[in-house]
Amino acid sequence: MSELADLARTAGLEVIGSDVQRRSDVDPAHFIGMGKVAALRDMKLEGEFDLVVCNEDLSPRQQRNLELELKARVLDRTEMILEIFAQHARTHEGRLQVEAARLHHLLPRLIGAYAYDRQVGGRRGGVGARGGDLIPPYLFAEIDRKVQAKRRAGVDVISLGIGDPDLPTPGRIVSVLQETAADPSNHRYPSYFGLAELREAIALWYRDRSGVELDPATEILPTLGSKDGISHAPLALVDPGEVVLTPDPGYTVYVTGAVMAGAEPYVMPLTESNHWLPDLDAIPAGVLDRARLMWLNYPNNPTAATADRGFLERAVEFCRRHEIVLCHDAPYSEIAFDGYRPLTLFEIPGAKEIGLEFHSLSKTYNMTGWRIGWVCGRADLVGLIGQLKTNIDSGIFQAVQWAAIEAMNGGEEETRAACAVYARRHRLVADTLNSLGWKIKPPRATFYVWAPVPAGYDSIGFANHVLDAVGVNITPGVGFGPHGEGYFRLSVTAPDARLEEAMTRMRKLEL
Repeated sequence: MSELADLARTAGLEVIGSDVQRRSDVDPAHFIGMGKVAALRDMKLEGEFDLVVCNEDLSPRQQRNLELELKARVLDRTEMILEIFAQHARTHEGRLQVEAARLHHLLPRLIGAYAYDRQVGGRRGGVGARGGDLIPPYLFAEIDRKVQAKRRAGVDVISLGIGDPDLPTPGRIVSVLQETAADPSNHRYPSYFGLAELREAIALWYRDRSGVELDPATEILPTLGSKDGISHAPLALVDPGEVVLTPDPGYTVYVTGAVMAGAEPYVMPLTESNHWLPDLDAIPAGVLDRARLMWLNYPNNPTAATADRGFLERAVEFCRRHEIVLCHDAPYSEIAFDGYRPLTLFEIPGAKEIGLEFHSLSKTYNMTGWRIGWVCGRADLVGLIGQLKTNIDSGIFQAVQWAAIEAMNGGEEETRAACAVYARRHRLVADTLNSLGWKIKPPRATFYVWAPVPAGYDSIGFANHVLDAVGVNITPGVGFGPHGEGYFRLSVTAPDARLEEAMTRMRKLEL
């Protein structure tokens, strides 16, 4: 407790006392027992404190319940540490990185913060307080702002922070776009549900690739990129107050989508010791009772981990048993190396009865800027997302849809050639980092490198050091969630010459 008191003083707080409760188990609703809650509430009524700091991490539910009971702000240990980082960040870029990490930690708590403000009244002040919008800045928008600020200052930044393929979209796809964009019939509103020809092309792709049968009319919905489907799925499928199970570290939209739907995100930690797979058996029964949706993402962003058939079978059975919709985000399924072929979700028996898969042409065909993907799976779930989207957007520009059909009409050799480029780049990065003391292997899939930060650094500090010392931008692991702390992510989607220059600079890095 003395260490926690020192942390509080470092954050500028006046410590008036501390207390310890010894219990055989943690109270799932309040962390501490109700007797201790009542004692603290009495102290609060006497005006003895206006802030409580817990020496452990609290779940969003526990933090919210304590605040409602005590009519006071409650911080957990992680939030306190992030507040100290924020206070000691010296550069604008450093402050942006800390803020992104802090907001990611706060996301599951912000709905509770809104409820607290309404019940207690007014906006909260003091350490760690935040008012305004519930939805934080998107992590990669913050990274882009940071890089642009450096460039305006005259720094030749090489950005390896975002997974945006540098390879061009194949010419045959561009040609179809040019041709169909000139056709006036494509200038009018498109179908809300996508061209029938596109849905048929997606169904054929699944059949040829994985032996999976999908009904183009009812089980496939084209989307404005997979992010469109991912962010809207909770709005269509989850009621306010229900739980969305999200991997951490993970793609930040899993959490923000849940927040926008009024749901409660529950973090499933991904750890190196468990091969970056969630421990499904560790999810509490009380959480499972309210869980409506689970996100999985393999091959994985940011860790580049892969999932074998056994894990996916367990996940399908787990979700079937607990009546949870299993959502599999699979944009990296075709970016794989050395003969490895990732499974699609529906290759697992029974998966279509409880699941959805989200896919995109962005990574497979170097089409990130085209904004086209799809969601497929159980017909009633696909239909609900489609119904929602008819009230939000007006479909996908038809010329882009015709180009997508062309993309899916073959293209295996183009994707293999791109994967050969990424594999070569992965070897360059692994050789460089290993020469500096790391011990990493090129991944089996994705264009990401996920590696531990050196001793003496946290992930934000190391990312700042690399940017300031050698002008190379990498992503701090904590930006993908608290369980990403201690790691960084690097993307090999930079042109060969720029990536080689980045590695030359990294070799000069003082650690």
